[in-house]
Amino acid sequence: MIIDEKGRLFGLINLLDLVLLIGAVILLYLGVSVWLIYRQPLLVMKDISPRQLEAGETPTATLSLVNEKRLTSARVRLIPKDSQGQAIELNGTTNKRVRDIVLFDVPAGLQPGQYTLELEAETEDLLYRRKQYTTRQNEQVLTVKAKPATPAPPAPPAPPKVWDRGKYFWPMELEMFFPPDQWAAAGLSPGMDLADPAGGFNARVLSVRESRSRDTLNLADKSLWQESIPYRGGRVAWMLVQVDFVDLPSFCQQVLRPGGQLGFRRGERTFNGYLLGMVAVEPELPDNLVRWEVEVVMLSLDDTQRQVLAPNVMQIDPASGLVMAEIVQVYQGQGIPWRKVVQPREPNKMAPGSNPVNTVARMKLLCELKDGWLFYGGILLEADVPLSFVLGGQKMVGTVQNIRQQLIPLEFNVIFPMIPKRLAEQLEKGMQVADPQKGKPLGTIQGIIEMDSIDFPQAYKAKDRVDLGGEYLRVLVRMEISCSLDDKGLSAEGQLIDYGQPIKVVLFTDQLEGTITSRNSLPPRLEFSWQEVKVVFRNVPPEVAALIAEGVAEAAENEPSTKVIGRIISIEPAPYLEITNRGTLDVSPHPENRDINCLLRIKAHRQGEKLFYAGNQLYLGGALVFITDRWRAVCYLVDL
Repeated sequence: MIIDEKGRLFGLINLLDLVLLIGAVILLYLGVSVWLIYRQPLLVMKDISPRQLEAGETPTATLSLVNEKRLTSARVRLIPKDSQGQAIELNGTTNKRVRDIVLFDVPAGLQPGQYTLELEAETEDLLYRRKQYTTRQNEQVLTVKAKPATPAPPAPPAPPKVWDRGKYFWPMELEMFFPPDQWAAAGLSPGMDLADPAGGFNARVLSVRESRSRDTLNLADKSLWQESIPYRGGRVAWMLVQVDFVDLPSFCQQVLRPGGQLGFRRGERTFNGYLLGMVAVEPELPDNLVRWEVEVVMLSLDDTQRQVLAPNVMQIDPASGLVMAEIVQVYQGQGIPWRKVVQPREPNKMAPGSNPVNTVARMKLLCELKDGWLFYGGILLEADVPLSFVLGGQKMVGTVQNIRQQLIPLEFNVIFPMIPKRLAEQLEKGMQVADPQKGKPLGTIQGIIEMDSIDFPQAYKAKDRVDLGGEYLRVLVRMEISCSLDDKGLSAEGQLIDYGQPIKVVLFTDQLEGTITSRNSLPPRLEFSWQEVKVVFRNVPPEVAALIAEGVAEAAENEPSTKVIGRIISIEPAPYLEITNRGTLDVSPHPENRDINCLLRIKAHRQGEKLFYAGNQLYLGGALVFITDRWRAVCYLVDL
């Protein structure tokens, strides 16, 4: 028996004693466990490895701990020590068997600086109880150093800017004296075009006057003249010269001085003149300074700034006393020349409530000529580059606008086949035409060669044709077109300029289309006559077929008819496709619809084998629409 009559288990121990013994063992175990738990030290951080790293490195860091409990989870915070920026939270890696280490990955993009570490860990004791710990040690710091900058390779020197010959020209006006022998060879007259024998500039004569006595000639330094140069009987010409920028340095050094000699070529003849004066020439200036006359767009001016802009207003340098800038002319309204305006990076500061406007002024600037370049106030003088001015006590910003591609004025005959009569009657010499796309001046009308009523086909294209050609005229004009030359040939504002090429212009507000021609007279007017052509009205329903008869004319509102049905040649049943009992297609005569062959008389123009009707060439197989007040049908051309 397991328990005997004395209550002993297996006859060895009393049951009560056994229960008391087991209870004592349990209490002893619990006591020892509690004692061990309270004897375990608190979780604290001991060390961090690595302590330093470079920005961009992403190693796995090791955080050493003082800990006797099992680690179930951990999070690490990196807190910027300088309090700049937000703390970065990272997941730590733990192992229950390893109680004194937490691993975490350093994130990429960690900014340079020092970071204090804070650990939030969850532990489990011998009694399987879990507890959260947060510990932070200010002396445990992770330092991230900035990655040493790799020295950038030295930038290659900027290539010197090269001006293309024949692309940029600078205009200036010169007063030239021509001795009698040179004047006889030149035969100068206003409007005459001249050239430099070396190809460095071109010129145009603006005006001519008789020379005066030597005592009254506008000579800044008479010692530059030789006694042998005759002066009486000579001529003085005021000329516009456009100098290629590539040749500008030598031109300024050799010519821009009183008495400087300048050679010109006209055809095969070469002759010389002597410089009397120029706006850009001042003998008292140093050799490297010249006055340059340019057009400047003053940007975003308020009312006060606009009021001070007037001719002869100057900007004077207080140190040297030299006039740095002087206004020659202020353009107003329609007198403003066409220029592209580019806003500067630092526009004029506007007062609140002001109405900013752009104003174009022609100015003389005191420029320094250095290494073949012009500088104003130390800034290279180029188109669209902002320049600062102080005029009349007002600060303002402007951009130079007159560096431009060379334009070649050439004259062509242009036929405008259809101009409104009201506009044609106003045409006269000197009128300017503009480009329809950009609005820029395109050319000038030099004369009207011939004018008459338009041809019949063009009349059909006119919108208001009361009488054929009555409201429109065709005109042949002589036009001077400002052309530029490139690898594609002559062009004007993107339009190809050549004989036979179309050209579009705007005159007043009307857009006109013409053709450049070598003809000196209008081509003969087209002759229109009644022509007979064979046509067929196909598959005509019976109610329309009954109305197609000889002499029926097409209806035309407010115009004479240009189509009349002539002789009826034949009327036949119209063929149509029919499905037979065998399932095949068979051509059968239509029981009602008819094909009507006839002669059609049309008002047309014939050129050899070609026939033109209403401005269009007719072809065999082509269709014509015949419309009356009661019916409408299509006929097809069988024979021309």
